[in-house]
Amino acid sequence: MSDHGWPVRAIAVSVAARPGGTKARMMDPLVIEAALNGGTPKSRNRHLPRTAEEITRDAFACLGAGAAIIHSHIEDFAATGEAAAESCLDGWRPVLAARPDVIFASTSARGATSRERFGHCRPLADRGMRMAALDTGSVNLASHGPDGLPPTAKALEAYLGMMEGCAVPWSAAVIGGDVTQTGLARMAIERGGHVRVGLEDFGGERAPMNAELVAEVAAMAAECGRAVATPAEAAEILRLP
Repeated sequence: MSDHGWPVRAIAVSVAARPGGTKARMMDPLVIEAALNGGTPKSRNRHLPRTAEEITRDAFACLGAGAAIIHSHIEDFAATGEAAAESCLDGWRPVLAARPDVIFASTSARGATSRERFGHCRPLADRGMRMAALDTGSVNLASHGPDGLPPTAKALEAYLGMMEGCAVPWSAAVIGGDVTQTGLARMAIERGGHVRVGLEDFGGERAPMNAELVAEVAAMAAECGRAVATPAEAAEILRLP
């Protein structure tokens, strides 16, 4: 548990293959992903975007603060296929029209079959989405406790040790905690990784806006002397089409 009673989990996520190894990645600009909402309720943070208009507003604000990737969930978690795609696009279209370089990342839908869980991805890809969730069989988030690792330097090094020699960009996030205040964001920045931040993941007593969280990571990157990636640079780092 965090100091404020929030359940805290640390994760390091591999996102795309890229040749060149760890030393080459140390030179890459920092890719910031903004996870706007997820299953977080507005009762926890009044700034959480849920409607299409709120998602559009926050996406623009986060891009302005330094995010290259925008990840969001729709209001109806039970929607699948074309219905889910259209709901996503309600919030994304104004942003894509103004910023066609933006990297939008969808999530999986609820359902028992692959078609139900990922049927919305094809229509979204046809309309400008460049990243999506991928179920490789079993992707588990380990809790901070006897079966997991807390967001500490030792925990991060354990994950990176397992990735030794692997030329895959990685990012760090704290689910149910604060990736900046735990120090994990700075550790990732200093080690050549990338950072995911946003109200989907955030847990704590303060009530920030998504753009504030992005700006904190961008400021930390500046302190560390590391550039922040534009969407175009992020697409190159992640080898996106």
